[in-house]
Amino acid sequence: MAESGQRRKVEGLVPKWMRGFESLPPHYGDGMKKPKSTNPLMVELIQDLIARSREEKSLIWRDIAKRLSRSASLRAEVNISRIARYSKKGETLVVPGKVLGSGSINHPVNVAALNFSAKAKEKIIKAGGKCLSLRNLMEQNPKGTGVKIIE
Repeated sequence: MAESGQRRKVEGLVPKWMRGFESLPPHYGDGMKKPKSTNPLMVELIQDLIARSREEKSLIWRDIAKRLSRSASLRAEVNISRIARYSKKGETLVVPGKVLGSGSINHPVNVAALNFSAKAKEKIIKAGGKCLSLRNLMEQNPKGTGVKIIE
């Protein structure tokens, strides 16, 4: 028992909800959770992004992998109008989710995404831009320099 005027000692730096557990979960403190997706192609893409991040010492691929690890309902859905508003001519953008065709774009941009709607692909190409898969972008730009993430 603590005497009056003395504070009780806090049990280490373990969060309150973890006190009483004998050991921490294996992924605790790793920074990356297990991907929510059960799609083997998606899991492989996430693993490749993490591996490329380690090889090239580039944090952008790890950030994209984290964003893709979320559940499908939380992944980004970006309209063309947002891409047009927040990009400049010739920029390279990454959408860790799907690009949708609402809006218009009048300058060429390179967009890499998990998925594109047919209208979005058509509008980007018509403006003089390119639609890339995330794997293609990783091969073309291994360091990830000059790439913006948009959600």
